[in-house]
Amino acid sequence: MARIMANSIAITNIYLLTKGPDTFPGLEPSMERLRTEFALPAFEAAKAAWRPYPGLSFERRQEIECHYKVAQARVAFRLERVIKRTASMARRRLPFVSLVLAMVRASGMRRMLLVSLSRLK
Repeated sequence: MARIMANSIAITNIYLLTKGPDTFPGLEPSMERLRTEFALPAFEAAKAAWRPYPGLSFERRQEIECHYKVAQARVAFRLERVIKRTASMARRRLPFVSLVLAMVRASGMRRMLLVSLSRLK
């Protein structure tokens, strides 16, 4: 039970790191009680100590970040992400478009588009 509670607190702390401590002001007393019970750092201390890729050496973290930046810089990758976001938004806002997008996917047009984008390197 304690392990589940600790995992729950860790997930909540990660969420609060991304959203900020003022997201749920009513939770502060219970969060304080859980922090003292499980000896967790305060939000500000956890945010200051947070680092991406925990447990990796500095060199390996830089290598991963370099690969990520190279992938992000590719025009084809960015265009593909824009197309995926647009299709997702269209599916949510215009449900009848889902049929058209499914037909495009089944016809192979998506693959042809990806192949043509890969040549834009």
